[in-house]
Amino acid sequence: MGSRRPPVPCRGRRLVPHALSRPDTAAAAIAQGIELCREKKYDAAQGLFEAALELPGTGTKRFRNKPPQISNSERIAALYNIACCQGQLGNIQNGMIALAGALESGYAEFDQMRNDPDLAPLRESPKFEGLLQRFGGAQPKGFLERFKR
Repeated sequence: MGSRRPPVPCRGRRLVPHALSRPDTAAAAIAQGIELCREKKYDAAQGLFEAALELPGTGTKRFRNKPPQISNSERIAALYNIACCQGQLGNIQNGMIALAGALESGYAEFDQMRNDPDLAPLRESPKFEGLLQRFGGAQPKGFLERFKR
């Protein structure tokens, strides 16, 4: 007869994220990583975000015998969340590298980066604003600055 999988532990109606099986797509790894970030389990979350960069994604399927590539939005989400995890773990240099990767991939939500509490440790670095400005995220000026010439 067929084998039966053991039940997955639940709390209420939500699955317990760490009880889930290893994700097989980038989107699943990112979703599980975000849940772990909400629980402040940054080491485990970072591992999932890094795995997402190697897993099949929703991008272009270039060859019949290979899975679809990771999409650009999945790459951005994984790199941005790696930057958040690195910042929360106190690894500022690695966080800046991951954030630069997200920016190079096209992420341009500069207000989000300037206000995300998970990036607060990175914002304390003198390199943070320079990195954003390098990719077109000039620091917003005050209201009166608009009228000066």
